[in-house]
Amino acid sequence: MHPQKLTHDELQVLGDFISEKMGLHFTPDRFMELERGFVNITKDFGHADASAYLKKKITSGLTPEELDIFARHLTTGETYFYREEERLLTLESVILPELIKQRRDTTKSIRIWSAGCSSGEEPYTIAMILRKLLPDIHKWKISILATDINPQALKKAEVGIYSNWSFRGTPEWLKQNYFTRTTDGKYEVKPEVKKMVTFSVLNLIDDSYPTLFTKTNSTDILFCRNVLMYFSNDTIRKIIDKFYHCIADEGYFLVSLVESHIVTNKGLVPFKIGGSTFFRKTKKHPEHLTPIIHPSELPVFDESEFKINTEEADLYVSPQFLYDMPVEYSVPEPETTYPAEEKVSSSVWDQAKQAFEAGDYDRSVELLAGVSNETDADAMMLLARAYANIGQLETAAEWSNKAVAVDKTNKDYHFYNGTIFQEIGKIEEAVNSFEKVIYLDSEYVIAYFTLALLAKQYGKQKELARYTKSTLLLLQKRKDDDVIEGSEGLSAGRLRTIVHSLIN
Repeated sequence: MHPQKLTHDELQVLGDFISEKMGLHFTPDRFMELERGFVNITKDFGHADASAYLKKKITSGLTPEELDIFARHLTTGETYFYREEERLLTLESVILPELIKQRRDTTKSIRIWSAGCSSGEEPYTIAMILRKLLPDIHKWKISILATDINPQALKKAEVGIYSNWSFRGTPEWLKQNYFTRTTDGKYEVKPEVKKMVTFSVLNLIDDSYPTLFTKTNSTDILFCRNVLMYFSNDTIRKIIDKFYHCIADEGYFLVSLVESHIVTNKGLVPFKIGGSTFFRKTKKHPEHLTPIIHPSELPVFDESEFKINTEEADLYVSPQFLYDMPVEYSVPEPETTYPAEEKVSSSVWDQAKQAFEAGDYDRSVELLAGVSNETDADAMMLLARAYANIGQLETAAEWSNKAVAVDKTNKDYHFYNGTIFQEIGKIEEAVNSFEKVIYLDSEYVIAYFTLALLAKQYGKQKELARYTKSTLLLLQKRKDDDVIEGSEGLSAGRLRTIVHSLIN
């Protein structure tokens, strides 16, 4: 069955439709590529008439499952390990060492996000560079988030097996030290590297970010290379504006060489190291940033001196207590409880909420941190969220705990409290909080889903099956475009797709 092709006018309509639903921008010179992809989509859905199928989709829109099929056929996914070597050498020799030096005696934490990661070569490359730079990496808290709109690409990334084509131009030390050879001659990423990267489906034009739930907040280095070029100018501006709020103060934003000119957000200051342009979220003027360095001046890595860190025993040990607790339990009473009497003045609350929604988390903290009575649970939770979004998670946990102490039956507070506990590595407390949410509301979908994520992370197959089944059963009661309570904007359809990606 060979679907009929589309006219030029139909391709224009299709291009506008794709731009609206996915943000992808197809100019007339790319109409042949657009048509080829749509014809394959039409075949996948068993239709013989591409024109009729287009009219149907324009009327009905796309379900989350259809969006995934469209993403598979219309996004290129062209990537390989150690792509744009000069820029990665700068990352390895200048940017990461600076960040490591700042954090070594403080938090020992680094947060990185690879947006539009495709089949995973970029985030794995970043993980390998970090392992190379940190012989004591087992003492660090490294978070590498890798997202893409295409779940099929993410499945390949999670498997982590690649052919020689993924290694064109790749330094030999990377392949030798971080891969094992498979029986069919391919290369598999070593387990200790796989465990450093979290893959997740995320649509840059639809999904909410930054949020603590999606781990897109307070990012030290945000990669979005060879992705923005496929969007319209208006969509690019909107995405970068959202990225700005995801990046921590003094954090970096990296695009590809050919995309540097499209970053116009004034809060992201461009500067050069060698021949590459980087962006930094800073109030400093460019000349006060890292000085310009010529590539010839960058440190040369001596491969003969490099040895893999074999101290793996302490890495990623699954806590014995995980899921050993009953569903119903009592939350320990706090040492102090706060009477729910006074409230933050409405004018301060409104200003703080407006600042938070505008992404000015520092201003929100400034307005709320001076609250003296500590009795307004809403204000304390907003303060917790603001602290979390600027990376001060321990302080966020303190305020979140106070909010829960004031309003013990608020399921949203318990859920956010659990999310913060999860972020700071207090897994037992996180599980307790999520189970408490379910105790308060047996249909709180996002709590079941989060427990499923934890089960997968710690290799608990029985619990993974239990919580994913519960999540999917509850999602049957929701329409695709229903926003899931507590998820900060995630739709039921999108969540359903993500759950299926966990178990398939």
